Amino acid sequence: MRSAHAGQYTRQSHFTGVRLTHIPTGIIAVNNDRPSHNGNLKAALIKLEQKLHKHDHTSVSREHTMVSDTAVRKSLKNALKKDRDNI
Repeated sequence: MRSAHAGQYTRQSHFTGVRLTHIPTGIIAVNNDRPSHNGNLKAALIKLEQKLHKHDHTSVSREHTMVSDTAVRKSLKNALKKDRDNI
């Protein structure tokens, strides 16, 4: 099989492409420009970081809507306690 350009191998972007999703915000970064999976992963992480940075500066102050770690732990502890009581 011949490659498209001299000195280059054909690659399957299906196997080397990367899609990263930041779950709290739903922001997605996709990259399949590089021939290696690791190269695409690094580039996708950089894209995701840039998108998150842009999102932070454009969004309204989120400090009031963020939940503290202790509140999350407390609610998880209560949910586990309820599950144990129902057993």
